[in-house]
Amino acid sequence: MHRLIRLFLPCFALMCYNASSAWATNITVQTSVEGAGDRITVLRGLVNVMLRETQERVSLKEGEELVVKRGGKTEKTEIDVQQESAKWQQALAKIGDAIPLGDLPEVIRQLTANQSEGFTTIQNGFKQRIAAETNTPEQIQEFRKNSDRLVGQMQEDQIILQALLAKVDQALAAGGPPAQLASYRKMLGQAQSQSESYQNELGKMFKTEFRSAITSGSSGADALEAQLQAVIADGEGIKNTLSANPAGLSQDWFKEAQDQANQELQELAELSVTIQAELEKNPADAQLLALAKQVAGRQSEIATLLRGLTVTEVSASTLTEIQVIEDQLSSAVLMLKSEIDRRNAIASGLTPEQLEKIDQYILEVYERVSELYLAAQRLYESATRLAAGQRYRTAEQEELLEMFERISNAFQQLGSAGETLQARLDEQRRLIAEAEAKSQAALQDMPPQLQLVDDMALPSPLGKYDYLAWGEWNASSNVAYTSRTDNYWIAGSLTPAAAIPTVGQATYSGQVLGKLNEAGSVSSVAGTTSLTADFGNRTLNGTFDNLTKNGAAWTSATVTAGWGAGTNQISGTVATANQMNGSVAGNFFGPTANHAGGTWAVSGGGNSASGVFVANKQPPAPN
Repeated sequence: MHRLIRLFLPCFALMCYNASSAWATNITVQTSVEGAGDRITVLRGLVNVMLRETQERVSLKEGEELVVKRGGKTEKTEIDVQQESAKWQQALAKIGDAIPLGDLPEVIRQLTANQSEGFTTIQNGFKQRIAAETNTPEQIQEFRKNSDRLVGQMQEDQIILQALLAKVDQALAAGGPPAQLASYRKMLGQAQSQSESYQNELGKMFKTEFRSAITSGSSGADALEAQLQAVIADGEGIKNTLSANPAGLSQDWFKEAQDQANQELQELAELSVTIQAELEKNPADAQLLALAKQVAGRQSEIATLLRGLTVTEVSASTLTEIQVIEDQLSSAVLMLKSEIDRRNAIASGLTPEQLEKIDQYILEVYERVSELYLAAQRLYESATRLAAGQRYRTAEQEELLEMFERISNAFQQLGSAGETLQARLDEQRRLIAEAEAKSQAALQDMPPQLQLVDDMALPSPLGKYDYLAWGEWNASSNVAYTSRTDNYWIAGSLTPAAAIPTVGQATYSGQVLGKLNEAGSVSSVAGTTSLTADFGNRTLNGTFDNLTKNGAAWTSATVTAGWGAGTNQISGTVATANQMNGSVAGNFFGPTANHAGGTWAVSGGGNSASGVFVANKQPPAPN
């Protein structure tokens, strides 16, 4: 039974049939709910039908129709194949209406798989006929009949593919998802190209003159020529496919084509050896000389083809990554345009401070959009650089190009607003670079009497610091270093005041270190810190937790701090649980307040302690 019949025609109302058919057979089935009878029409091939109700078996050949009436009574009649085929093709053209868009990939996969299976069967039969010393007229006729049947099936499949293509185009015009529909369109185009290539090859096989009893007395050169025709069949299929669809064939297709081309080169080499052996016996045989020349030319042709089949693979992870970028960037661009429109609509009623908060938020969104675009650009340029010099572009490379073009188009939609935001972002980055340079200069200009003893690294899992450094230092009271005092230092790239967020909150987690002086006895202090920055209210509050003294439990502390508008100067108070009070001072570090850090000092009961704190901004909790 023709596969698409099973997919798309309705089930019988009266009874069910078990049908077995020869390969590439095409039948149509009609059912009647009024009791007029069900009809099975054979347009091509042979079919055996078993009636479920009566268990009767009926054989039908091409051009026959079986009418099954209520009660299982059957009637076999002759039909006009051409007329019924025309009706069938009209029905095929409407199949697209019955297939949901989401089912297209599976429908196309089944259709192309069936065509591939059928073509392989015919190709194997062709090789058998070519290799045979002699073929009977019946064998030749059977091969050509099967070839013709497959061509007919493929022509019907082309009608179905065209109907599905029209359905996709209609969905595109109606505003359907462009990326998905473009993918469907490409799949349909590849299926059509494959079908056309198969039909071209089948046409050549159909016209081949096979050796028969009439021609079997010909020379050994005839057999070698027939063998050559069988060897070059796969290569011709590759060439035809590339000619019909020079762009958009999959990486897997190119790998398979390379394997086929290498196999042909091997078979050609073996055939060349055989021909040379025959030439040693008959050096003046014109047919053998022509064959030797033809094989040499074919070897050169396939070697050239093989070089053109070399393509650079685009990994599935790259396609997935750029698809994720496209989705994220499209959403971010829409949000950014909406925020810009909202800002412009209410700007006249806002204070300068409120306007600055909105502008900073918009700039942060634009920075994310810009980062996404640059990430996509790097992926695309890396893939295209590796593929430079390729003769053909793979379907995966085409898909990558199409996604990057959509990403570029979405990014360009920002227009002049995007140019303004990019200028602001460049200026902010310039200020950050200047701050980093000043920090490095400050470290290099540190007075020689300060000796850096240890550059601390924060242990896992609290993370590392990209924009600040900290450690322990020893200071001397005179040149001879007769007196030393242990303490800690912190330095880094300060966040420009304009780059500190003005909306939202963030959590900072990190570490506390210091020294405790109790009546002249100095102990090491260590612990952790958890701070919450409220950027809208410019506050930094939290705790110093699990503070230890020389490794033993000591105390904890509460931090209450903040910073002024347009500044990056954190200040506030710190109070320990054991009644020591003091101050905290610090800054934000990194391009976007990536870290918070500074110094602290407390005293009480005749004792004092001081040190530093450093903390990393934590990613937001998942929704």
